[in-house]
Amino acid sequence: MGASDNWCQLILSQLEEGSGDMLLSAAELVHGKLDEQGGEFARWLRETFGPMKPENPAVIQTLAAFNLPLLTTNYTI
Repeated sequence: MGASDNWCQLILSQLEEGSGDMLLSAAELVHGKLDEQGGEFARWLRETFGPMKPENPAVIQTLAAFNLPLLTTNYTI
């Protein structure tokens, strides 16, 4: 289930393109590939960053008050 050279080249070309759409596409493809590997990456993220809490939640609360979609690398609110 590893990544072929062609697949890696596709990802690299998206990263080199550098636009937001291409970077997001590359991230989604890599995420999908890692999920194929048994979800170990998702488990690591959850165990490593899941327990983290913001020291000062005021910024998040202010953004949430706008009542607009908020997107991070792993959650939407």
